[in-house]
Amino acid sequence: MKFYSIQVDADGDLEVGDDAPPMLATFLRNDVNTDLDFCDRLLGIVSQIRFGQLPLYQSSFDVTRIALSPEGARISIAAKLAQNQEVLVPLDEFEDGLRRTRLALSLQPGN
Repeated sequence: MKFYSIQVDADGDLEVGDDAPPMLATFLRNDVNTDLDFCDRLLGIVSQIRFGQLPLYQSSFDVTRIALSPEGARISIAAKLAQNQEVLVPLDEFEDGLRRTRLALSLQPGN
């Protein structure tokens, strides 16, 4: 896993560092954004998958579509594009991105 920063900018938007895996950054920036409850829900789903309580979770969001399994997070752009790329992000890396996002969001006033 690479080190990359995640923070909330002055406008209240989630900023994900350039070293983050691009498709994971797109998901975090656009679909998790500043929703701490959603981030916590996804962390719970990752735990359920990791411990065999849930074999698969799939959902489409504003910008991306994800499928979580023990293999990892398959992330693609939700729009029907001719060359829509799907990327597999290892589950540990996906969870790490969510944890970094959660930390950045929890440091905001009112959370």
